[in-house]
Amino acid sequence: MARNKELNEQMRKKSQDKLIHVAQTMFAKKGYYNCKVSDIAREAGMSTGNAYWYYSSKEEILKEILSQGFKKQEDLLNKGTTYTEPLKERLNRIVDEYIVFCKENSDFFTILLAVLSHDGEEFLNKLGFDMKQISLTYHETLLKVLSPYHTYGNETMISEEFQPTFFFSFFLSLFLSYRNDWHSIPEQLIREGVLKLLGFNDISEYT
Repeated sequence: MARNKELNEQMRKKSQDKLIHVAQTMFAKKGYYNCKVSDIAREAGMSTGNAYWYYSSKEEILKEILSQGFKKQEDLLNKGTTYTEPLKERLNRIVDEYIVFCKENSDFFTILLAVLSHDGEEFLNKLGFDMKQISLTYHETLLKVLSPYHTYGNETMISEEFQPTFFFSFFLSLFLSYRNDWHSIPEQLIREGVLKLLGFNDISEYT
């Protein structure tokens, strides 16, 4: 009996994951407001009733997608606070990993930006997301990641307080300006752009 219960849970999780994956792809391509739960269910190969059994509404599906995206980003930033490589390698690694994260989660960012532009933070607040607190958490965590570099006395470095804002704004601008076409931009150019914006014009100084 225990084995059957465990198997049922595994099958349920697999179906939920597939539903979320399909919904995320559809929301990013067609727009959240242009999709119906029945469309998502059909694309996922299940009945509409089954889809509603997993999630009570389209808003609940969106909430799960955004929750996963916010959590992945938070985990990535927290991981950056534990790196122990030499300064130059560490900073390059942090930027490179965020570039990869943005590319692998481009659908999440596309959906988030579209929802924000359509209904603003008020709608996300209704879903249970305190965007001010989420942004503050990201800001404070990235400050911890970058804090070792603030002791090197670079006179050209921008104010420490604004570095997280510039960091996140750079990547959001890529999404807004180029959509997913920014994936074709060489990572080296993106990395150099981020470091220059943050004030690390010559990374060789930080070895």
